[in-house]
Amino acid sequence: DPGGEPMGVGYYNPRTLIAVRWILRGGDELPERWLEERIEQAIERRRALYPSEDCARLIFGEADGLPGLVADHYGNSLSVQVLTAGMELLRPRVEETLRFLLNPEVLVRRDDSPMREMEGLPRAVQVVPEGARAEAPVDYLGLKLYVPLEEGQKTGLFLDQRENVKRFVSLLPPGAVVLDVFCYQGVWGMAALKAGAA
Repeated sequence: DPGGEPMGVGYYNPRTLIAVRWILRGGDELPERWLEERIEQAIERRRALYPSEDCARLIFGEADGLPGLVADHYGNSLSVQVLTAGMELLRPRVEETLRFLLNPEVLVRRDDSPMREMEGLPRAVQVVPEGARAEAPVDYLGLKLYVPLEEGQKTGLFLDQRENVKRFVSLLPPGAVVLDVFCYQGVWGMAALKAGAA
């Protein structure tokens, strides 16, 4: 800061619009296992919120102190998106930790966001192990779905909309006529149909 005191720890990329991504604020040193501990904490929070769900967003980037990292859990599969150059350098530790904690059969790297180009990173989608089936069968909001993890937007379903969908269908009067205009994979429309809408 202007007084010469450390403001915190972050990673820096001069090529992008947000040059510094904060990892730790203040003058403390970054603990050796900070990354692993934050991943563990994020997963514990989501398991507490959704203890019996087939799928959930486990890591919400900056909200979990993990800037540039998104991870969704779909049954025995993981869909992971790395959006920043700093997190790309940490990818081996991220994937090692996720494998240790969750033991997924399939890991899909959804690194196809345009944000990666702004960070100076290539765009790609990769399934590990190569040739594995990247379609996850899940029970989501009482719907049986097959989520195509290599295609579509972002990391699969819009799992961050779970509570909004629940609230929406709770407000529907019996026999309501619903038009799902921007249906993506149709979750809102199918949830409304299941709730009795036409």
